Amino acid sequence: EFVKHTGHIMDLGSKIPLKDNEYLPTAPVFVLMANLASQGLNKALEHIGLDPLDLNECYWFAQRCGSEYAWFFNGYDGDLTYNYCTNGFTVQAVVLWKPET
Repeated sequence: EFVKHTGHIMDLGSKIPLKDNEYLPTAPVFVLMANLASQGLNKALEHIGLDPLDLNECYWFAQRCGSEYAWFFNGYDGDLTYNYCTNGFTVQAVVLWKPET
């Protein structure tokens, strides 16, 4: 799912500097990663030379949760919520997400 959504963002002309095989997470992928961070994921990331997931930071995702809102992880209080994405909080492109039916 995150591969498809990141590809769509890039096809729209995003300037996010992603390398080959790098993707923006979708909210479900990030929730899984956050839950596994303290159970060994961060150690595994560091072992292969990547930065650990910092759950004190804030993150946007590769999908919207509505026409004007994007999924947003607030690292200050640990909430996964939605945030208005057409104002100063917009830091990355997001794409309208439509669930598979």
